[in-house]
Amino acid sequence: MKDFLRDNPPRGRIEMPLDGQALIFAEIRRGPGRLILGRVDGEGREPDADARHRFLEQMAQRARDEKVRLDVRDPEARSWFESRPEHADVLAEPMDVQDGSGGASLSGDDFDDLGRGEPSL
Repeated sequence: MKDFLRDNPPRGRIEMPLDGQALIFAEIRRGPGRLILGRVDGEGREPDADARHRFLEQMAQRARDEKVRLDVRDPEARSWFESRPEHADVLAEPMDVQDGSGGASLSGDDFDDLGRGEPSL
């Protein structure tokens, strides 16, 4: 089966099916010129290293196709990108994400507090 990414806006994520019952996904938010990736995880079963590799390769290609940079908040995914110089062109420095309240900005572990959907950043 050829790998492909699909958007799931109601759940705020991009997914890649692994087989009939499982998939790997990244929680996402969009910002100016960037795609912010939160948690990268699996549903149905834990994705193996090969599935994570294929998914992140697809995410890098999507960033190139959309002409955006990836702000990767998931520590394992960030490490994967940082260890692959061929993807340096799509990796952005982390940017604080304002929660809209005028208060402190959110980053890292606070990503889930942004809620679902596509906030305006």
